[in-house]
Amino acid sequence: MSDKPTYDELAHRVCEPENALKKHNRKETGLHGKFPHWENVLKTLPVGISYTKDRKILWANQAMEQLFGFQSEEEYLGLDTAHLYATPKEYARIGKLLYDQKKKEQVIDYDARFVRRDGSPFDGFVRVNLIDRNDARQGIIVSIVDITARKQAEEALKESEARYRTIYENSGTATLTIQADTTIAMVNREYEKLSRLPREQIEGKMRWTEFVVPEDLENMVSYHKERRSEDGAPPRNYEFRFVDKDGNIKHVLNTVSLIPGTTDSIASLIDISQQKAAAERLRESEEFYTRLVATMPDIVVRMDLGGNIMFVSDAALDISGYSRQEMERQNMLSFIAPEDQERAIENNIRMLEDKLGPQTYHLLMKSGEKRLFEVNGDVLRTDDGSPCGIVHVMRDITEQKKLERLLMQAHKMEAIGTLAGGIAHDFNNLLMGIQGRASLVSVDLDRSHPHKEHISAIEAYVRSATDLTKQLLGVARGGKYEIKPTDVNQLVAGSAHLFGRTKKEIRIHEKLKTDPIIVAVDRKQIEQVFLNLFINAWQAMPDGGNLYLETRVAALDEAYCRPYQTKPGPYAKIAVTDSGIGMEPAIRQRIFDPFFTTKHKTRGTGLGLASAYGIIKNHGGMITVYSEVGHGTTFNIYLPLSDEDAHQEETREEGLIKGHETILLIDDEAMILDVGTAMLKRLDYRVICADSGGKAVELIRQAETRIDLVILDLIMPGMDGGKTFDRIRELAPDLPVIIASGYAMEGKAADIMARGGNGFIQKPFTILELSKKIRNVIDGV
Repeated sequence: MSDKPTYDELAHRVCEPENALKKHNRKETGLHGKFPHWENVLKTLPVGISYTKDRKILWANQAMEQLFGFQSEEEYLGLDTAHLYATPKEYARIGKLLYDQKKKEQVIDYDARFVRRDGSPFDGFVRVNLIDRNDARQGIIVSIVDITARKQAEEALKESEARYRTIYENSGTATLTIQADTTIAMVNREYEKLSRLPREQIEGKMRWTEFVVPEDLENMVSYHKERRSEDGAPPRNYEFRFVDKDGNIKHVLNTVSLIPGTTDSIASLIDISQQKAAAERLRESEEFYTRLVATMPDIVVRMDLGGNIMFVSDAALDISGYSRQEMERQNMLSFIAPEDQERAIENNIRMLEDKLGPQTYHLLMKSGEKRLFEVNGDVLRTDDGSPCGIVHVMRDITEQKKLERLLMQAHKMEAIGTLAGGIAHDFNNLLMGIQGRASLVSVDLDRSHPHKEHISAIEAYVRSATDLTKQLLGVARGGKYEIKPTDVNQLVAGSAHLFGRTKKEIRIHEKLKTDPIIVAVDRKQIEQVFLNLFINAWQAMPDGGNLYLETRVAALDEAYCRPYQTKPGPYAKIAVTDSGIGMEPAIRQRIFDPFFTTKHKTRGTGLGLASAYGIIKNHGGMITVYSEVGHGTTFNIYLPLSDEDAHQEETREEGLIKGHETILLIDDEAMILDVGTAMLKRLDYRVICADSGGKAVELIRQAETRIDLVILDLIMPGMDGGKTFDRIRELAPDLPVIIASGYAMEGKAADIMARGGNGFIQKPFTILELSKKIRNVIDGV
């Protein structure tokens, strides 16, 4: 204690006055003359001094008077010293201390709490000199120094130390003090938790280097040295990997600095393992979604609330043709078609207020093309829920919508075709009755007969009506009657030549492939398709014009064929282009609808192109149209190639071919049975009739005479044509069967033919056609 030497000196000084007082009390007059001098010295000392006996103050110097605030001797002489102490408890404590110490010590030092005359307390350092240790009656010399300021400073220091110690211990971070030689001088509780070691094993015994993974040690040792050098500038904050007692590695953030005026440093460690793991998961998540966005076929666009593009995915660049620099920082509206812009703005506003479902917009490609996109959007929000941006995922549905239109067209055509097929079937049965009766009459009339002209007219009308039913059956995709490998070049050239002879105002330009292009088709139906397209072109060029015909081989992939529900592979492509008035988009979309026509009712039925669509579709092909108003129209027909050689048509002499065999005629309509019987008898055949499949089967089972041929109707109630055929095959496997139907050879008829049917004839048929078909089947031609 810095004041103690002064007290030692004071003790030396008061030694002689003590002896003088003793002599004075004992009437030793030898020192009596000197006492006044010593009294003056003691009176003026800056240290409070008093002489007490039996707890009473007998004398005190001026410093003592001032220390306690006494104004005169009368106030303290004879005063019990107990009144000088701040509390009775304090007085009792000091009394016990003096009692215990006076047996051992001549001089006793202690600190005590006193009270001044005005009641204010102060702290004092006290030195008690026992005049006679063995005789308390001799009294004591007491020296007191006011140490209140020092006590307050000590208390303040203790409080400060306690406060900082508390902060150190409860900082929430693992904290340690490091000496220059890397020894750890002090740690707090958090460091104990981090290291999993008690401080007793760490402080003064371990080095911080023992808690660092080897890979990070070199840099950290370098930082440690630099921090203690004059020109060093190591980082104050850095991360490293910490190793605890059990070998667990933790990522920590270290903040370290030197303690001013020392070479010691203090370091604070924060375990950021969870944050690092979370950051790694976030990085992996961001990488995943970045890759996901990069590989998505859909466009991803992020915008600010004003619609300015902040980010676009790679798909946006691939689809639109723009570069990233051309898109980012531009407003999204500049890429939306003008007709959709106002709706896009309204939808974005609605999306900020409420959830908005998928929308469709036309977007502008760099090439100028418009493509249709389905757009799903959502609002990006901050942590407090405030909107901060918009993200859109855009899917190109241009081809999808095209496919949907084609599928709707196909479904519509299928439904209409079913209806048209039923009408054609019933109509053909009626025409069969008319045609049969007319044929029977015509055969027996001489050319000069007055009724011959009328009968020929009736047959011409029937043929016209038959053409109409063929159109209906074309719409119904029901009619591949005679499939033969055919060179499409010859088919196009022949049809064009026939058409050109009647329409001189149309200039026909042919660009046909020199090598044969073989397709398996019904020649008459494909010729009908060409004729329908030629007539459509002629009607689009009322003042004459040019018709361009081109053939070539095209390889179609799956992507091109999928919308048309056809198979990929090599196709014959026939392009029919006119220089006519062209079509508006609304008309172009309905061009293949049955009964749709833009012409006067006297110039068309609206079945031509619908029939062409159905026939081509029925041949496994497809037909497309491209047209612009004022720039003409192009129809492209695609038919699957065949690897067979082209069939050469044989010419046969016209005339009735008769026979004498027995024929079983099966039909549920009496009209057909009547006219059919008459036609067969006119051809000299023996005829057996059955108006149902069940009766026909019984006739075959019970037949007493040989049946040489069956003519079987396809559509009958109860046992239809298919079931009847199967029973006939069970009873007579070699009996020839011709299928006769108002429908085309498709569906059930084709199935029967595949199961061994011998021939097919389309109603209505003439007696001449019937005679040839019968002889072909019976004779095996």
